[in-house]
Amino acid sequence: MKKELLMSFEQYTKLKFEIPYYFRLEKDNQYIFYFGAHHSFDISDKQFKFIDVEWQDFLKATRDTSRIVFIEGNMPQNIDCSKEKGVLEMSEGGYVACLAKEAGIDYLSPEPPVQDEIKKLLENFTKEEIELYYFLRVAHQYTLLQDKPKFEEYIGRFLERDKKDLKWEDFDFSLDNLKRIYRKIIGKDFDIENTKDFSPEVRPDKIRHKSNEVARESGMIRDFYIVDKI
Repeated sequence: MKKELLMSFEQYTKLKFEIPYYFRLEKDNQYIFYFGAHHSFDISDKQFKFIDVEWQDFLKATRDTSRIVFIEGNMPQNIDCSKEKGVLEMSEGGYVACLAKEAGIDYLSPEPPVQDEIKKLLENFTKEEIELYYFLRVAHQYTLLQDKPKFEEYIGRFLERDKKDLKWEDFDFSLDNLKRIYRKIIGKDFDIENTKDFSPEVRPDKIRHKSNEVARESGMIRDFYIVDKI
């Protein structure tokens, strides 16, 4: 697929549409079914019924053909496939992974290697700005959980993962340091107890903070990578 077919964020922000959204492309008996979800860990969310309907369309249209499912977010292959548990642990991505497993269809998460993304982000952003974005992305995910563990335990796993993956020997990945960086860049104290939604700090379509700029650049890196895999 040609990368130049991707919209710019300037074009994207001018569009009016509801989430979730869905479209289907077809050419020469080849198909792309695309489902744009809002992240949800609530199995009663009506978008899961929408996914079920579109999944059946996908199965019917691609019967007796080679099929593969792409899922955002480094979806593991060993996911527990009760759909409810898949949603509770991995949101809508877990749900679709379970549908694919039940149908005997392979699924992949075509995410760029971490070091490739970091190398490109470091051309325009500092380590503090990059890790703050990764931190806030997980903090926002935490606000969506139905059954919340202690935040310190939840975020600790991701900070340890980042420390291992990023290999920044000169960077402090502690929660206290991320709170300090948050105050420095966002301009207020980090308050997980009284914040319902961190999307204003991590949305790529509206630039309010440096974290939004990192989100936009990260999104473009991932989009180009995914399109290249398709």
